Amino acid sequence: MMQSGIGWRKDTARFRNGKEHDGVKYPSECHGYRKATGKPWYVREIVDLRSLEEPPEGLPE
Repeated sequence: MMQSGIGWRKDTARFRNGKEHDGVKYPSECHGYRKATGKPWYVREIVDLRSLEEPPEGLPE
């Protein structure tokens, strides 16, 4: 999986560590960096991913 990212006003989020679940590929980590300094700001990791049998009730289509 190719590394990708999103640039916000003051920081950049980079997505990494591609995994696959039920035939769908997704980035399991998001690393945030401050644009002004380039220093790491946060790290988020998906540690558990589950498929839903049906969408939650009341969810707009």
